[in-house]
Amino acid sequence: MTNRFHYLFLSLFCSLLASLLFPVYGQEQTVQVVTKTIDKTFGFNEGYELNIEGERAEVYIEASDQVAITVQLELTARHPEEAVARRDLEYMQYMVRRVKNKIYLRNYLKKPGNAPKPESQIRAVYRIKVPPNCPVYTKNTYGIVEASQ
Repeated sequence: MTNRFHYLFLSLFCSLLASLLFPVYGQEQTVQVVTKTIDKTFGFNEGYELNIEGERAEVYIEASDQVAITVQLELTARHPEEAVARRDLEYMQYMVRRVKNKIYLRNYLKKPGNAPKPESQIRAVYRIKVPPNCPVYTKNTYGIVEASQ
């Protein structure tokens, strides 16, 4: 009977100790989010095409009745320290431009020479609307691409 009592006491003691210690380590840390948004609209003519090259990007493409290509690019950095998130967001470079009949969208990480490597969670989110007859070419590293009508 005493062994059973000791086992029960030890179990209760360990449970109490765990409940006191682990909430301290399990608490969520506040995360600072820094965002830069780029909105751009391109007129569309027959023969135009859209080329997307993303890195750490989420690309959402939707067919639209508009005779234009609309792009919203949202660059985001998340880190507990706002200054670090701001610094790391500057590493995310982007290009949104038209050259003749091709529209280019690109984002990539570029760290200046001896700058510290990014510590934040960095991502790019593209929300794009295109006419149904617009060809779209995508290349995305470490990300996703979704297309819908």
